[in-house]
Amino acid sequence: MLGEAQIKFIKREHLSSFALIASLTAVDMGATNIAVESISVALQQTIKASLPVMVVLLELCLQQKWHGTMVYMSLIPLTAGPVIAAFGTDVVDFSLSGSIWMVIAVAAAAVKSVKLYQAIQVMRKDMGMVSFLLWLELSTLVILGPWSVINGEFWSVRDYSLVDDYGHWAVICAVSLLGGLRAFATTMVLRYADPISLASANVLIQMSTVVLS
Repeated sequence: MLGEAQIKFIKREHLSSFALIASLTAVDMGATNIAVESISVALQQTIKASLPVMVVLLELCLQQKWHGTMVYMSLIPLTAGPVIAAFGTDVVDFSLSGSIWMVIAVAAAAVKSVKLYQAIQVMRKDMGMVSFLLWLELSTLVILGPWSVINGEFWSVRDYSLVDDYGHWAVICAVSLLGGLRAFATTMVLRYADPISLASANVLIQMSTVVLS
Protein backbone atom coordinates (compact mmCIF):
# COMPACT_ATOMS: atom_id res chain seq x y z
CA MET A 1 0.00 0.00 0.00
CA LEU A 2 2.83 2.42 0.80
CA GLY A 3 4.42 1.59 -2.52
CA GLU A 4 1.29 2.81 -4.30
CA ALA A 5 1.59 6.18 -2.53
CA GLN A 6 5.19 6.87 -3.54
CA ILE A 7 5.56 9.81 -5.93
CA LYS A 8 7.68 8.85 -8.92
CA PHE A 9 8.62 10.84 -11.99
CA ILE A 10 7.51 9.82 -15.45
CA LYS A 11 10.16 8.03 -17.46
CA ARG A 12 11.30 9.68 -20.67
CA GLU A 13 9.95 6.89 -22.87
CA HIS A 14 6.45 7.44 -21.49
CA LEU A 15 6.32 11.23 -21.96
CA SER A 16 4.74 11.27 -25.42
CA SER A 17 1.88 8.90 -24.56
CA PHE A 18 1.35 10.66 -21.23
CA ALA A 19 1.19 14.07 -22.95
CA LEU A 20 -1.47 12.70 -25.33
CA ILE A 21 -3.58 11.39 -22.42
CA ALA A 22 -3.27 14.71 -20.56
CA SER A 23 -4.32 16.63 -23.70
CA LEU A 24 -7.33 14.36 -24.25
CA THR A 25 -8.32 14.72 -20.59
CA ALA A 26 -8.16 18.51 -20.87
CA VAL A 27 -10.24 18.50 -24.07
CA ASP A 28 -12.79 16.18 -22.43
CA MET A 29 -13.14 18.39 -19.34
CA GLY A 30 -13.11 21.69 -21.24
CA ALA A 31 -15.56 20.63 -23.94
CA THR A 32 -17.94 19.12 -21.36
CA ASN A 33 -17.96 22.33 -19.29
CA ILE A 34 -18.67 24.40 -22.40
CA ALA A 35 -21.45 22.03 -23.44
CA VAL A 36 -23.32 22.02 -20.12
CA GLU A 37 -23.62 25.81 -20.25
CA SER A 38 -26.05 25.56 -23.17
CA ILE A 39 -27.63 22.09 -23.00
CA SER A 40 -29.50 20.29 -20.24
CA VAL A 41 -27.93 17.58 -18.11
CA ALA A 42 -30.36 15.06 -19.63
CA LEU A 43 -29.21 15.85 -23.17
CA GLN A 44 -25.56 15.90 -22.10
CA GLN A 45 -25.83 12.43 -20.56
CA THR A 46 -27.78 11.15 -23.58
CA ILE A 47 -24.96 12.18 -25.91
CA LYS A 48 -22.44 10.72 -23.48
CA ALA A 49 -24.27 7.39 -23.68
CA SER A 50 -22.60 6.86 -27.07
CA LEU A 51 -19.24 6.44 -25.31
CA PRO A 52 -19.31 2.59 -25.22
CA VAL A 53 -19.99 2.49 -28.96
CA MET A 54 -17.10 4.87 -29.68
CA VAL A 55 -14.77 2.84 -27.47
CA VAL A 56 -15.68 -0.38 -29.29
CA LEU A 57 -15.17 1.23 -32.70
CA LEU A 58 -11.79 2.65 -31.66
CA GLU A 59 -10.60 -0.69 -30.31
CA LEU A 60 -11.74 -2.37 -33.51
CA CYS A 61 -10.04 0.19 -35.78
CA LEU A 62 -6.86 0.86 -33.81
CA GLN A 63 -6.22 -2.52 -32.21
CA GLN A 64 -8.27 -4.91 -34.38
CA LYS A 65 -9.84 -6.11 -31.13
CA TRP A 66 -13.04 -8.12 -31.53
CA HIS A 67 -15.26 -8.46 -28.46
CA GLY A 68 -17.82 -10.90 -29.80
CA THR A 69 -21.40 -10.63 -31.03
CA MET A 70 -22.99 -10.68 -27.55
CA VAL A 71 -20.93 -7.67 -26.44
CA TYR A 72 -21.97 -5.69 -29.49
CA MET A 73 -25.63 -6.64 -29.05
CA SER A 74 -25.51 -5.54 -25.40
CA LEU A 75 -24.45 -2.04 -26.51
CA ILE A 76 -27.95 -1.45 -27.92
CA PRO A 77 -29.82 -1.38 -24.56
CA LEU A 78 -26.82 0.21 -22.83
CA THR A 79 -26.80 3.12 -25.22
CA ALA A 80 -30.57 3.36 -25.54
CA GLY A 81 -31.14 3.42 -21.76
CA PRO A 82 -30.13 7.04 -21.08
CA VAL A 83 -31.90 8.14 -24.28
CA ILE A 84 -35.16 6.57 -23.11
CA ALA A 85 -34.67 8.06 -19.65
CA ALA A 86 -34.15 11.50 -21.20
CA PHE A 87 -37.59 11.30 -22.83
CA GLY A 88 -39.07 11.14 -19.33
CA THR A 89 -37.58 14.47 -18.28
CA ASP A 90 -39.60 17.68 -18.42
CA VAL A 91 -37.03 19.85 -20.22
CA VAL A 92 -34.29 18.92 -22.66
CA ASP A 93 -32.63 22.18 -23.72
CA PHE A 94 -31.06 21.90 -27.14
CA SER A 95 -28.18 23.91 -28.54
CA LEU A 96 -26.34 22.91 -31.71
CA SER A 97 -23.03 24.35 -30.53
CA GLY A 98 -23.42 22.76 -27.09
CA SER A 99 -24.24 19.40 -28.65
CA ILE A 100 -21.20 19.61 -30.92
CA TRP A 101 -18.96 20.41 -27.96
CA MET A 102 -20.40 17.39 -26.10
CA VAL A 103 -19.72 15.12 -29.09
CA ILE A 104 -16.13 16.40 -29.10
CA ALA A 105 -15.91 15.64 -25.37
CA VAL A 106 -17.22 12.09 -25.86
CA ALA A 107 -14.81 11.47 -28.74
CA ALA A 108 -11.89 12.70 -26.62
CA ALA A 109 -13.06 10.54 -23.69
CA ALA A 110 -13.24 7.46 -25.92
CA VAL A 111 -9.72 7.93 -27.29
CA LYS A 112 -8.50 8.70 -23.77
CA SER A 113 -10.02 5.49 -22.37
CA VAL A 114 -8.28 3.35 -24.98
CA LYS A 115 -4.93 5.16 -24.69
CA LEU A 116 -5.17 5.31 -20.88
CA TYR A 117 -5.71 1.56 -20.68
CA GLN A 118 -2.65 0.95 -22.86
CA ALA A 119 -0.54 3.42 -20.84
CA ILE A 120 -1.54 1.92 -17.50
CA GLN A 121 -0.57 -1.57 -18.63
CA VAL A 122 2.88 -0.25 -19.62
CA MET A 123 3.47 2.14 -16.71
CA ARG A 124 1.99 0.08 -13.86
CA LYS A 125 5.42 -1.38 -13.01
CA ASP A 126 7.20 1.98 -13.22
CA MET A 127 4.86 4.14 -11.12
CA GLY A 128 1.87 3.76 -8.82
CA MET A 129 -1.64 5.03 -9.51
CA VAL A 130 -1.22 8.00 -7.15
CA SER A 131 1.87 9.18 -9.03
CA PHE A 132 0.13 8.65 -12.34
CA LEU A 133 -2.92 10.70 -11.31
CA LEU A 134 -0.80 13.44 -9.74
CA TRP A 135 1.15 14.10 -12.93
CA LEU A 136 -2.00 13.72 -15.02
CA GLU A 137 -3.87 16.37 -13.02
CA LEU A 138 -0.89 18.74 -13.04
CA SER A 139 -0.48 18.28 -16.79
CA THR A 140 -4.17 18.97 -17.32
CA LEU A 141 -3.85 22.15 -15.24
CA VAL A 142 -1.02 23.31 -17.48
CA ILE A 143 -3.40 23.09 -20.44
CA LEU A 144 -6.65 24.32 -18.89
CA GLY A 145 -5.00 27.14 -16.90
CA PRO A 146 -3.87 29.17 -19.93
CA TRP A 147 -7.15 28.29 -21.68
CA SER A 148 -9.16 29.90 -18.85
CA VAL A 149 -6.96 33.01 -19.02
CA ILE A 150 -7.33 33.34 -22.80
CA ASN A 151 -11.13 32.95 -22.84
CA GLY A 152 -11.55 35.29 -19.85
CA GLU A 153 -13.00 32.79 -17.37
CA PHE A 154 -10.05 33.20 -15.02
CA TRP A 155 -10.64 36.95 -14.64
CA SER A 156 -14.41 36.58 -14.27
CA VAL A 157 -13.95 34.86 -10.89
CA ARG A 158 -13.43 38.22 -9.15
CA ASP A 159 -16.86 39.36 -10.40
CA TYR A 160 -18.56 36.18 -9.19
CA SER A 161 -21.49 37.05 -6.91
CA LEU A 162 -20.61 34.29 -4.40
CA VAL A 163 -16.86 34.87 -4.39
CA ASP A 164 -16.94 35.70 -0.65
CA ASP A 165 -19.30 32.86 0.26
CA TYR A 166 -17.15 30.28 2.08
CA GLY A 167 -19.96 27.75 2.09
CA HIS A 168 -20.13 27.87 -1.69
CA TRP A 169 -16.37 27.39 -1.99
CA ALA A 170 -16.64 24.45 0.41
CA VAL A 171 -19.12 22.81 -1.96
CA ILE A 172 -16.76 23.43 -4.90
CA CYS A 173 -13.87 21.86 -2.97
CA ALA A 174 -16.04 18.87 -2.03
CA VAL A 175 -17.03 18.36 -5.68
CA SER A 176 -13.36 18.59 -6.68
CA LEU A 177 -12.43 15.94 -4.12
CA LEU A 178 -15.19 13.67 -5.40
CA GLY A 179 -13.90 14.22 -8.93
CA GLY A 180 -10.43 13.19 -7.81
CA LEU A 181 -11.83 10.10 -6.11
CA ARG A 182 -13.71 9.18 -9.29
CA ALA A 183 -10.55 9.68 -11.37
CA PHE A 184 -8.64 7.37 -9.03
CA ALA A 185 -11.39 4.75 -9.19
CA THR A 186 -11.50 5.01 -13.00
CA THR A 187 -7.75 4.52 -13.24
CA MET A 188 -7.89 1.52 -10.92
CA VAL A 189 -10.68 -0.05 -12.99
CA LEU A 190 -8.60 0.33 -16.17
CA ARG A 191 -5.74 -1.36 -14.38
CA TYR A 192 -7.74 -4.59 -14.18
CA ALA A 193 -10.49 -4.27 -16.82
CA ASP A 194 -10.70 -3.08 -20.42
CA PRO A 195 -12.16 0.29 -21.58
CA ILE A 196 -15.46 -1.18 -22.80
CA SER A 197 -16.16 -2.57 -19.31
CA LEU A 198 -15.61 0.87 -17.79
CA ALA A 199 -17.72 2.65 -20.42
CA SER A 200 -20.56 0.16 -19.95
CA ALA A 201 -20.47 0.52 -16.17
CA ASN A 202 -20.69 4.31 -16.52
CA VAL A 203 -24.05 3.98 -18.30
CA LEU A 204 -25.74 3.32 -14.94
CA ILE A 205 -24.36 6.63 -13.66
CA GLN A 206 -25.62 8.39 -16.78
CA MET A 207 -29.14 6.98 -16.39
CA SER A 208 -29.21 7.95 -12.71
CA THR A 209 -28.02 11.47 -13.56
CA VAL A 210 -30.73 11.87 -16.21
CA VAL A 211 -33.46 10.74 -13.80
CA LEU A 212 -32.22 12.89 -10.90
CA SER A 213 -31.85 15.96 -13.11
